[in-house]
Amino acid sequence: ALALRAWLKDSKGERWVVGVSSPFYPCPPAPFEVAGQLDFALRVKGLRSRSSIAIFHVNPAPLAGMGPVISHAISKILDRKGVEFHGSFELVEGGDGVVKAADGRTLEYDRLILVPPFAPNKVVRESPLAGPNGFPEVSPETFRSLQYENIFVIGDTVNPGLNLPPAGVVVHYQGEYVAGVIAADLRGAYIGEPFNPVAMCIMDFGDDAVLPECDFSDMLAGRGMPSCGVMARGRSVRIAKMLFESMFFATLF
Repeated sequence: ALALRAWLKDSKGERWVVGVSSPFYPCPPAPFEVAGQLDFALRVKGLRSRSSIAIFHVNPAPLAGMGPVISHAISKILDRKGVEFHGSFELVEGGDGVVKAADGRTLEYDRLILVPPFAPNKVVRESPLAGPNGFPEVSPETFRSLQYENIFVIGDTVNPGLNLPPAGVVVHYQGEYVAGVIAADLRGAYIGEPFNPVAMCIMDFGDDAVLPECDFSDMLAGRGMPSCGVMARGRSVRIAKMLFESMFFATLF
């Protein structure tokens, strides 16, 4: 973040490329938000006409994993901002101002913002909790370990293995749920209520924002895509996010 701030401060108009190096990474909307906020920052500095912004992603469309409604909304924002999208771009090589995909496509850049490969933490990956792909195996209804019934695993450590997005809003609700399960276990009162995988999160694009809501029940059960919709969109949504952010941090300090 500090390096990016320095890049923006010294920018005189460059080819910016934002990309991901693996299908799973923390906060799926982040690369698209970065591109949108970068567009906004360059416009404020009067450099947008001398700059280009492109995104490459392993998915065929922006946020394809959240379904067509969200993907279409994000695509419209990127189009309006003049941000190029290069889908199904499986990164195999990068450096010296060029990134290359497995199918031979290339993108040239002056500034590259790349999300690194994602994997479970080494401590977890090399522990008895790890499954075949490195992620702990848990019950998708309760997040209780299939190997150790007194251990629960939530968040980025387990969500990719469950087809849940590795996002802060998801782990927030997982934490509340698991805390309730543990408290009920200690009291001997647990009735087996499963986790409700519904989440919402404001996506901030600088001068625009989207508030989606998704039900990941079908995805968690292995039945297909999540059911997602757009609850609100526009600058007022971004203002609401900023107010919530200020209120949240005010409770911490």
